[in-house]
Amino acid sequence: MSTRIITPILATLALTSVSSAVILEDFRFDDPNGTELGAAANAINPTNLWQNSSGGLPIPGDLADSTVQDGVFRIAKADDLFSTRHLQIDNITSGVAYLVADVAGWNVDASNFAELEDVGWAFLNNDTGFNGSTITAQMRLVLFTPTQFLLEGSAIGGGSSSLPQSTFLPINQPDPVKFVLKLDRDLNQYEVLYQIDGGAINSVGVGNIGIDDNGTDGNPADNLTRDGNSVRWRINNNFGSVGEFFDVDRVYLTTSDPFAAGLFGDFDDDGILDTDDIDLLVANLGDPAFDIDGDNDADADDLTEWVTGLVGTFIGDSNLDGEVDLIDLSALASNFNGTAGWAGGNFNTDTVVDLIDLSLLASNFGSSTTIPEPTALALLGLGLTLTTRRNA
Repeated sequence: MSTRIITPILATLALTSVSSAVILEDFRFDDPNGTELGAAANAINPTNLWQNSSGGLPIPGDLADSTVQDGVFRIAKADDLFSTRHLQIDNITSGVAYLVADVAGWNVDASNFAELEDVGWAFLNNDTGFNGSTITAQMRLVLFTPTQFLLEGSAIGGGSSSLPQSTFLPINQPDPVKFVLKLDRDLNQYEVLYQIDGGAINSVGVGNIGIDDNGTDGNPADNLTRDGNSVRWRINNNFGSVGEFFDVDRVYLTTSDPFAAGLFGDFDDDGILDTDDIDLLVANLGDPAFDIDGDNDADADDLTEWVTGLVGTFIGDSNLDGEVDLIDLSALASNFNGTAGWAGGNFNTDTVVDLIDLSLLASNFGSSTTIPEPTALALLGLGLTLTTRRNA
């Protein structure tokens, strides 16, 4: 699998030509089967993971039955606990942010109507990243009738408003559904939207964000509108009946409208400019659909423009982290004289990792200010070593 590492700064550079949007947090659940939520990889911030209310310490039985299975996070908890996971985020005090949950489908057993299955996501005003319940705005699906889920939106605090309880979805949903919680701190409003299988975009409604009385002193002059300082994922009641599941394909936070036209250069439409897109460009040379530089063709110039213009990094940066360093050199060396894509050290439009690729890497080696540049002799020695291996 190609590396999907783009620092927030590089992501911003990559999107400058289209908008100022950026994906801030991204959980794709392509982890190994059996991975629990707290260990699921964050493609944008690898060290920022979901935490439980104990600050990351294990809670016996809590969501133990819910893990990654074949590319989705499958909720299958067999208890009636109110389980939560929290994610620390950069505080959203202005502008617009979207919390997106791509759900692959679900099947709920409503035979025991005392167990009202409940899944939801919220922006919290709490700033700890591992606990809290001061809701700024939330969206959630809750079992409402033996045949229906209610999709609702709510906010808490002075002057806040909840959305009309009029949107219902079936308890068996075989098609994917995109759920979006939009937080607009400029207008101090929120909105819940959803889209079934790429169809019409539907709004549950728009509500007001609440205001807290700072210190509960009754003085409106020091009241503060709630912000989006962390994210909470709630999973309530029992999803453990035979055949019951709730599959989440992806959860991410972005400043880009998730329903807008695709990101320029994102050829696999996954919302990120990554090495998969480079490999798709190289595999489709000559196809105008992969044209980056505007000449109605896809060639080596488009590869250069994608890397240096869209992402703002260098030829030779195999993991797109903004540095051409020993990590990139290692990727090239491990695939030398073999076939590989960009992440494997192939930095031109052919299929073989060879001395041409080493030369391209060497021409930009040491661009990072954090890693000392090795001597030219060291690179020359590596080149001779690789050449010897090729000729062996």
